[in-house]
Amino acid sequence: MGKKRRESVANVSIQTTLSYSEVEEEPNGNRTFPYGLVRAVRHYLEFIGLLKFLRSLKRETCSAPRLDLIVVALIVFTLYDTNSMDACSRWLEDPQIKKILGFRRTDNISQITIDRAVKILGNNRESILEMLWKGITDRFEIDNYEVAVDGSAVIVYGPKARMGNLGHPRDGGPSDLQIEFTVAILTQLDIPIYVKPFEGNASDERQYREAIPEISGLIQGKGIRGMEEYKKQALELASVATMAKVGAMIIADNGAASSENVKRAEKCGNDMLTREKLNMSDERNIIEHCCDFEVLPDLGVMCYMHTFDSSGRTNYLYCSPDLLQASVKKGCKSIERGLRDYRYLQEHGMNRSKIVKVRKVPGYKVDLSISRDEDFDPKEFTEARILKDARRNAGIRAGFFKLSCTVQLTPEEALRRYRQRALVEQTISSLKRITGIKPLRVWGDEAVGGSMVLALLGEAVLSMARYCSKKRFRNVDKRSGKKQLSYVASTRTLALELRHLTLTRFCHIGKRFDAVLSNWTPLTEAVFADIHEHESPEWGSKKVPLIT
Repeated sequence: MGKKRRESVANVSIQTTLSYSEVEEEPNGNRTFPYGLVRAVRHYLEFIGLLKFLRSLKRETCSAPRLDLIVVALIVFTLYDTNSMDACSRWLEDPQIKKILGFRRTDNISQITIDRAVKILGNNRESILEMLWKGITDRFEIDNYEVAVDGSAVIVYGPKARMGNLGHPRDGGPSDLQIEFTVAILTQLDIPIYVKPFEGNASDERQYREAIPEISGLIQGKGIRGMEEYKKQALELASVATMAKVGAMIIADNGAASSENVKRAEKCGNDMLTREKLNMSDERNIIEHCCDFEVLPDLGVMCYMHTFDSSGRTNYLYCSPDLLQASVKKGCKSIERGLRDYRYLQEHGMNRSKIVKVRKVPGYKVDLSISRDEDFDPKEFTEARILKDARRNAGIRAGFFKLSCTVQLTPEEALRRYRQRALVEQTISSLKRITGIKPLRVWGDEAVGGSMVLALLGEAVLSMARYCSKKRFRNVDKRSGKKQLSYVASTRTLALELRHLTLTRFCHIGKRFDAVLSNWTPLTEAVFADIHEHESPEWGSKKVPLIT
């Protein structure tokens, strides 16, 4: 080790020792609060006028805590710690926390008070979502009302939950009581605008049947119940002329691809782009029109487009080499795994559990006979043979997927628009892991709806802050030191950095004498710069311009 290296190591060890010796390990009256979260949540909910609406909701007595402050406290505590309402009530026992959030000193925010506030949110879910939409359209410039819709499920704690039911586990875990929900986002701003809970065993077709008219009414300014008649299964209003369209397109997965839901979207005045399952007709098109596929080099796929003259509906049949390669690779691994098992049985003798698993059922006796094919020769399975068999086993549909749209788009535009659905999938993941919708700790229907509205508002706050900070924040590449112009912070990153922006009150002999904001980062600086700009008198009623 060189001389300079030894000196630097010695200096580091000395500094480490001194830093520990200088720490006063004595309790004091200093307090730290998540100021970044409190400031951001309060500002953006006030910016779109939602806090004013929450303040107008009925309170039982004048001495009861304000609902808007409870909503801010719940969102902040969920982003800061957990979605436990009991833990939040204990957190709000601190008078300093109550002061930071704006509560009165005499306010008693118990768990019962919080539960009652969540139920109020559930009972007013529709009006809150309408005010959220109105605030977003009043404060943000929008020229494309394209909406992406998707659904998922979360586990609910409590066997008394009426909406809780056994259903398909979306997270791949064991079956448990769950509640399904549908979410919609405005793709241009990447801000969630809609959420609705369903029973744990509700089908995708039913969810979209109820959600599409509500989302359409919301976008067209008629209210969530403005198109209630279009929720009927048989679409009895087929003779009514189609309403004037507002340029909105609903993007959904194959759960919304039924003919009833497509007609419903058109009757509500919207176009629809969905993914559909491949059928026998698509296999014929693959064979008969194999030379008619158009190469899309920018997207890395090929496409065959077919438009129906009677309805104007257009089907897009895409071939992706990446998907085909992944499918063949999976088949190769399956064949190789079977060959390994064959060699194992040859070396160790016949082992029934290695081939098949038999379930033991009282009162039944299972007898299995296993024989070996003497003509089988594993040496014939060369690398080329395995690849050929894997491609044959994958079938003709391997590497293909199909989109369907009610209007005619170019293949590039259709695929680019459908890929916007990834935004709603990211929003659902953030709702579960960041803004506290997973797991649900409430049982009543009103509380379930209120919890989902609460999580949606928290997600909307983070999305608005992220969208507004795009023009200011540029991440720095660690290798080159240059700013990345295309970087967009995730809601998780934004929530973490706002959580770490803390306000510390230093106390001396039991009396506060100073306060300091700590842990500033470029991202939080960009968020607060936007907050100060929005609150300045020069801003007034201006809208946030479109940011690309």
